[in-house]
Amino acid sequence: MVVRTVLTFSVWVSMIGLALAGPYSDLDQQLKHAPNTEAKLHLLESSPLVKSDPRLLELLKGVDESGDAAADNAPHGPDSVAEVIELRSLAEQTTGPSQAKSLATEIKQSPIYSDPGEREETNWLGRAFARLKKWHLPRSKPNARGMNLGFLGDWIIYAAWFVLGVAVLLFLLFVIKKVDLSSLRLPTKKGQLVEEDEADRTLDEWLVLADQLEKEGRYREAVRSLYLACLMKFDESRVARFDRGQTNWEHLARIEASPRLPDGLNFREPTKAFDRIWYGYQVNGSDDVQRFRTWYQDIVDATRLVAA
Repeated sequence: MVVRTVLTFSVWVSMIGLALAGPYSDLDQQLKHAPNTEAKLHLLESSPLVKSDPRLLELLKGVDESGDAAADNAPHGPDSVAEVIELRSLAEQTTGPSQAKSLATEIKQSPIYSDPGEREETNWLGRAFARLKKWHLPRSKPNARGMNLGFLGDWIIYAAWFVLGVAVLLFLLFVIKKVDLSSLRLPTKKGQLVEEDEADRTLDEWLVLADQLEKEGRYREAVRSLYLACLMKFDESRVARFDRGQTNWEHLARIEASPRLPDGLNFREPTKAFDRIWYGYQVNGSDDVQRFRTWYQDIVDATRLVAA
């Protein structure tokens, strides 16, 4: 951008300095009578004036002083050089400082010597600073009697915002108290044997609950109680720790991997049956309950032998 600005300034200054010259007028007339752009290009490339002026050659070829290609929006080519020739032709016809000054103004207004990118950047920065100037704290306005509350009016505005903020905070606290936070807790893992809010029970308590549920005809729940009693018996025998947050298959994996599992004790069949009854709702009544009582007794007998 600096190189382009220096080039621009030197071009129009040099044009004014050529006030007593005359060859540009002749070349200007030839260009105006050229039938097309190709003819203009031929005249410019063969003109000694253009060949001897590096600036005109750069403008004709569309490159800057460093040899790099000019920007896409920068004017260049035969028509642009013809316009410069026309301006220099006008400079040749000026005969006084006042005319030179007006010509310089005209030259500077030419699109060839303007930088639209720089102007847009300046306008953008100007608009940004203008917006910043509009940012200010609210000031109090004169009241109905023409009195300006000044500093006191500002404090009234701040106090109003403070009261509004306190009101919103109190409203949020009221809503939080009314919402049942228990409904917002994370869901339990699918297949978890014991819910988080379910009471802890000992091995004997699960056995007693199984008898009670069977008497009430709730065979599915009775099977679950006996299956949990089996798991707690494994825990009591230090075969595998009982974890109320795990599924039946997670317990089975740890039981089968335990080195303290009694030889010949197969807990996979009870686990499959529990899966079918509890999760599949395929209940055969008290027969299922009796089968689980038998499996529980097998675990008791097998772990007793290991302990002995």
